[in-house]
Amino acid sequence: MFAALQMYDHPEVSHVWDRFWSAIHARLARHGIRCDEELRRPLDYHQPWSDPQLMLGQTCGWPFVSGVKHDNAILGVLDFGLDTPLPGDYHSVFIVSPQLAGMSVAELLANPDVTIAVNSLHSQSGYRVLGELAGEPLILKKNRHFDSGGHRASLRAVADGHAQLAALDGVTWELLKRHDANVARVAEFGRSRPAPGLPLICSNANSVHAALLQEIVADAISGMDADDREALMLRGFVPATESRYDELLLTPYGNLSFA
Repeated sequence: MFAALQMYDHPEVSHVWDRFWSAIHARLARHGIRCDEELRRPLDYHQPWSDPQLMLGQTCGWPFVSGVKHDNAILGVLDFGLDTPLPGDYHSVFIVSPQLAGMSVAELLANPDVTIAVNSLHSQSGYRVLGELAGEPLILKKNRHFDSGGHRASLRAVADGHAQLAALDGVTWELLKRHDANVARVAEFGRSRPAPGLPLICSNANSVHAALLQEIVADAISGMDADDREALMLRGFVPATESRYDELLLTPYGNLSFA
């Protein structure tokens, strides 16, 4: 069995995620549950979500509600301390090229020269959330879409002028503000409404351990060194249910598309 926690696993903090997993691993071992000692970091980060050996993983909200939930049990969310009404919730941050910061949403979306960087068309925080900007269903030409492959790459695309607008996961944005100089080359345009944070999951085959995993994750966070907790922005663990994510199926999410 194994763990994969890649959603916020930036190079600057990957060693801290390693220590976090080591703490969880040791607690699982005390209960006779054997797992790989090292985190898995596959290039295809979707792969662990369909593996019955997954003991602990983290997925994006949209993949979870649109399919991942069928193979996995939800444990809860990590609370990263964002300014949201509910602990563990998050938001997206909309960024633009600085010279476009004075434009309205309508002007940005209507401008054929504005390209939108999208980390993935399967992303809640980087793609479907753009429906909030559109409001009503809106189809833009396919050439208005720049496939960046990741939130950090979307930031770089806007900073370098390959795109002019992007939505970034709010936790990722806060981490990038600490570690990536490209933040100074873009302008924050606004924020989305809060949504449930990225789910921690285990495979259905390991769901018999769900209650124990919830207890162990919370305990591991409490036992972390203060500097490590701050490096990951971790404030705690919040149990969650599958139904909490049903709101991601509703409009305006997904109202903006490319064709």
